[in-house]
Amino acid sequence: PLNITTATTQAVFNNGTIIVKQKAGGTIISDIQFNSNDNDEYLILVDKTTNLTIENNTLAIENNIINDTHAIIVNDADDIKILNNTITTIGLSKNVNYDANTRVYTSSINAITTDNLVIDSNTITTNYTGQSDIYGTIESIDIRGNSSNKQLQQNTMITNNKIYTQADKYAYGVVF
Repeated sequence: PLNITTATTQAVFNNGTIIVKQKAGGTIISDIQFNSNDNDEYLILVDKTTNLTIENNTLAIENNIINDTHAIIVNDADDIKILNNTITTIGLSKNVNYDANTRVYTSSINAITTDNLVIDSNTITTNYTGQSDIYGTIESIDIRGNSSNKQLQQNTMITNNKIYTQADKYAYGVVF
């Protein structure tokens, strides 16, 4: 297992990301401050791994020119905990093609085909910037299965969070 955390001086990631891939089970990402402005599509990507915890972090991402903006993306994972983080996401409010199972362009937490996901005690603020598309959509938490292979999301728990979502067209706090 890998622990990515602050030691004695506050750890700060400016315009950088953490990517956790297969066989990284037991990883803990904690007590880190993330800041990104017009540089990254996401701050943390969890892809095909198990038993991972993201806790006590401050994540701030803003994109005025990049289409995709997500603080945390979880893809095809299991036993993931997102606990006690402060997340601020500001991005473009673009149209979403729900028929094609595409994700929204701006969300704070985006999880696809992830089982046993716990999102607890976070403060999540998701907002738009710039001019919105006609059906521009912003979502704070976006939880989806995969319609192409009929795989569903299993055992997701979203509890004790403060969720603030703002858009000038369509805003959703939690989408399943």
